[in-house]
Amino acid sequence: VTGVMQDIPENSHLKFEMIFSMKNIPWILNPKNEWTNHSFFTYLKLKDGTDPELIEKKITESYTKESRAVNQADCVWQLQKVDNAYLYTSDFTSKPGAFRFGNQRMIYFLSIVTILLLSVSWINYINLITAKNNERLGEVKVRKVNGANKKSLLIQFFTESTFLNLSGLFIAAIVVIASIKSFTQFMSFPVSVISYPSFWTIPTIVMAASIIIPGLYTAFSLSWKQLAKKETSISRYSVRDVMVVFQFIIIVALLSSVIVINRQLNHISNMDLGFNKEQVLVINIPRIIDEKLDSKDIETFRAELNQFPSIIDVSATNTVPGRRFGSGNGSFRLKGQLNNDDRYFRTGRVLKNYPDLMNIKFIAGQSFGDGENKLVLNEAAVEEFGLNDPGEIVDKQVTWMGHEFTVAGVTENFHQESLHILPEPLIMYTTQIENDFNYILVRLSQGDMSRSMSQIEKEFKAEFPGNPFSSFFLDEYFNQQYQKDIRFRKLFSFFSLIALIIGYFGLYGLTTYTIIKRIKEIGIRKVNGAKVSEILTLLNKDFIKWVAVAFVIATPIAYYAMNKWLENFAYKTTLSWWIFALAGVLALGIALLTVSFQSWKAATKNPVESLRYE
Repeated sequence: VTGVMQDIPENSHLKFEMIFSMKNIPWILNPKNEWTNHSFFTYLKLKDGTDPELIEKKITESYTKESRAVNQADCVWQLQKVDNAYLYTSDFTSKPGAFRFGNQRMIYFLSIVTILLLSVSWINYINLITAKNNERLGEVKVRKVNGANKKSLLIQFFTESTFLNLSGLFIAAIVVIASIKSFTQFMSFPVSVISYPSFWTIPTIVMAASIIIPGLYTAFSLSWKQLAKKETSISRYSVRDVMVVFQFIIIVALLSSVIVINRQLNHISNMDLGFNKEQVLVINIPRIIDEKLDSKDIETFRAELNQFPSIIDVSATNTVPGRRFGSGNGSFRLKGQLNNDDRYFRTGRVLKNYPDLMNIKFIAGQSFGDGENKLVLNEAAVEEFGLNDPGEIVDKQVTWMGHEFTVAGVTENFHQESLHILPEPLIMYTTQIENDFNYILVRLSQGDMSRSMSQIEKEFKAEFPGNPFSSFFLDEYFNQQYQKDIRFRKLFSFFSLIALIIGYFGLYGLTTYTIIKRIKEIGIRKVNGAKVSEILTLLNKDFIKWVAVAFVIATPIAYYAMNKWLENFAYKTTLSWWIFALAGVLALGIALLTVSFQSWKAATKNPVESLRYE
């Protein structure tokens, strides 16, 4: 140990507990692996004034001249700034757990949702304040008659608005401080996020804008009213109506998006992966051994475990579903074919029973059987060889790394990784060539899981003494690939719910004010024989009209936004018309429930109460 460093921050793409020199691993620096080993990121520190594009060009030229290079014709090398790596790098490594990557698109979406949420709050605040302003118009006129100028009125009303918003900000701060720990745990965020300056800087700026903009608007709207201007009824197309429409555009768009997001995540969780990930225990291969671990050690351990009735089968592999398959290779040659240089496959070593244990379906040929030097390909690998019929490649000879193999069978394109990407060309082999086993897989039957785990651990420690027993369940590991999507759904749904609540209270307040303004009209209509249903129709029709207008505008916006979000997935749900129709119906239902309750109280009220002072 030569030193101790600080922990790597959460917003870095780097993720490690210790580092050591590559000189300790001679095969990495082997000249034969210089261009074909894609297991690592390469970091360059350029001199001041160096043109990165020139460096890219020179590296690409050197690479394409290298006779051992893979995919020479299409390969282009590009440099990326280290501070862009976290948000702008796809997790293309074969070991995704070794690096952290953010999602810039998710940040864009959530930023938009946050802005929309603030917009709904501002709209409701301005709507309610301007509606209330008509009652204060008399106060403004009296103060102007007594010598008050616009500046003093502006200061008064801005001060009132600022005090009101600061009160809300103070309450919000208490809520944030009290709930931040629980919220970060629920969203799977590191609590350390609150220590970043940007966490407090950006909200502070937004909160300042939330105080100043609505405050100035309401102050100017009151202080600049003309003395002689009489109070008028709400115009047919007032600013308030436009704001109500805009608010419902946001609500309909958010509701549509929530439905699409949940539908997509349900879609990928219910899709057939092409293998069975349930009831599979994965054990990390033992590393503390006297000699190099080989297939005989695994077979001995496998034979011992298969004696337990709760264990169906045991296998081994150098990779597991949930991470990229094996390593990348392009030197496979199909006998009788030329021009194989530009082909690229993911290759992984497995025990012969691996396809059977994983319940991978074959569409041509069979599994490895008892023979040696056999290969099992997936459909994508057959296409990479330039063949259309999977049966055509069965029993064909393939050369690789100085060895000759026979293609035993072809499987379906099972999903080794998440459904964000299409299956890659995969080749499975059993001969020990370049990759050792990394995992032992145990398929368990239904039953006492804790007892089975105890038996397996006991047998593991007896077979591989001195090794820690480290294991995980395959289904849980595979589903970790969707943690960012699940987190996004939680956040999006949470913000949408807040927007709905704010929208409900805003609409409730505006409806209350509108009905108060028309209470005498309602009383007169009832005296003249108007029915309750007619009064309800009178008060509800405008809001229904604005929801309809909002639906027409919001639908194409939500459709476009969700189309962009679905680009993250190779397998997408359909954006059916009923999704947007359902969002519109829900928004309409919220509006009708809010307005109708107030309208019904006004319509059933005794008209004498509203006309007694006339």
